[in-house]
Amino acid sequence: MHPQCLQDFGGDRFATHFASDIGRAILAYLVEHPHAQDTSEGVRQWWLGQRGIACNPDALRPALDELVRSGLLVVIHASDARVHYRLNTARKDEIAAMLAR
Repeated sequence: MHPQCLQDFGGDRFATHFASDIGRAILAYLVEHPHAQDTSEGVRQWWLGQRGIACNPDALRPALDELVRSGLLVVIHASDARVHYRLNTARKDEIAAMLAR
């Protein structure tokens, strides 16, 4: 369930390495729900859980970190000091096109 996955954006300047299929599932959820925002636990329970994907936090963390480094996810530091993740909406169309491949 966790193979290394490489997506190349048609040879242009973007190349994103997903830590696993988990990264792709997160992006697919966010393209369908572009205003969603949640903590890593919420991502695990709701975003992935709704897709029938069970993963432990050790598998989720590298995927989230890579998506943030790639600029596909944005980190929000909430007032309660918890970290929330959301789609970088400026790249939604690019992400949707990549997922369609």
